[in-house]
Amino acid sequence: MFRIGVLGAGWHAFSDHGPPLRDYAARHAGAVELAAVCDLDEAKARRFAESYGVARVYTSLETMLTWESLNALLAITPLPLTASLVAGLLPRGIPLLIEKPPGRTGAEARDLLRAARASGTPHMVSFNRRFHPAVARARAWLAAHPTFLQIGVSARMLRHNRREPDFITGTGIHAVDTVLSFVGRPETVTSLRTPGNDGASCFAWVRSTSGAIGTLAIAPNCGVMEETYEVLGRDFRIWIDAHACRLCIECQGRVEVEWQAPEQAPATFRDGTEGETESFLDALREGRRPAPDLEDGLISLLTAEAMTRDGETRLEPENR
Repeated sequence: MFRIGVLGAGWHAFSDHGPPLRDYAARHAGAVELAAVCDLDEAKARRFAESYGVARVYTSLETMLTWESLNALLAITPLPLTASLVAGLLPRGIPLLIEKPPGRTGAEARDLLRAARASGTPHMVSFNRRFHPAVARARAWLAAHPTFLQIGVSARMLRHNRREPDFITGTGIHAVDTVLSFVGRPETVTSLRTPGNDGASCFAWVRSTSGAIGTLAIAPNCGVMEETYEVLGRDFRIWIDAHACRLCIECQGRVEVEWQAPEQAPATFRDGTEGETESFLDALREGRRPAPDLEDGLISLLTAEAMTRDGETRLEPENR
């Protein structure tokens, strides 16, 4: 029996991670068990367990790990606690899904990467946009057309009334990571901050080691909701609307692919959390290393940090 635990039963865990876990366990009935959930707030933990069929509830992480033999643990933790909790979990060898970003700073993420390498513990950072169904279909199309030259990727993440000063590293990192997943590891990041008091709007250009270019526009308080990605290449254009869960691929002057998720598709399918959950658990059950890992998470966080400063930042090889 493959036994899964969950650390953290707050709103994000309940709404985004609970449904895919329940559905995954149902698809693999008799082989997968949702064994335990832990939260300091017992009421939240019990609500999670009762809603998604988790066997046991704990309010102490140490007690849960003492009594439960787990094959995977989803650590859906608040950002201020992520680094300390994950640093304590990695030496235990329990395969982990780690909430993004993997630390408040690049320094915290780098320390976690060192701990992960020392322990050898399989792990994955929760960048669900990589598993967004439109993004996944775009990536599959590119893989099927290896002779097509990819030139660059642009992203726009626009929000309304998001005034937190760490928006770029906390939420905008989704767009950063998605762009890097297409263009590759960054060599330089050039950022231009926009005037305003939210402290989190910017335009940025990323040059990858392959020579591909990524551009990002992040505006958390511009009055609209948009998250789009455009991949440009020689003889093709890919357009992804993440919110509408829509994909359009134009190739050599004609539309080759046009796809949109059904309106009745669950939110966790449309935002990629379902695919992320399946990828993480399937990899562990099949003896593969899940991805993206803490090295990917560190690179994305360092890139996002560079975007919070005006000017050009060169990412040294050990930081890429």
